[in-house]
Amino acid sequence: NQKLFNEVIEGDLYKPNDISIAADSADVALVCSVSQFLGDLTGVMQGLAKWLKPGGVAAITVEPASSQAAFGVVPATGRFGHSAAYLQDVAKTYGFTVLLQERVHLYPETTAGIVVVRKGA
Repeated sequence: NQKLFNEVIEGDLYKPNDISIAADSADVALVCSVSQFLGDLTGVMQGLAKWLKPGGVAAITVEPASSQAAFGVVPATGRFGHSAAYLQDVAKTYGFTVLLQERVHLYPETTAGIVVVRKGA
């Protein structure tokens, strides 16, 4: 058996400074099925910018927005959706380059989005 993860860490992404991960210590981060329940992703991106090593990559699943607003509740699901422009902006604000942004089939009832970002050097 090969270990898939060295460590799984839980914490409040609205308070990234309270999560005990050393700065510049992670190569990869997976943020799956989280953003749909947060709305504002600045805390997530702030934490990722702190924790990822330069060149580190994060994959984030999102629910596509039902309007052009940055983010808001999608009436059909009751979860937060995020616009492509908002995701690009919040990534850039925290020093990330967007490597991939597309819709994928993660859930039986609806499509989701995936955004893959890389932290700058």
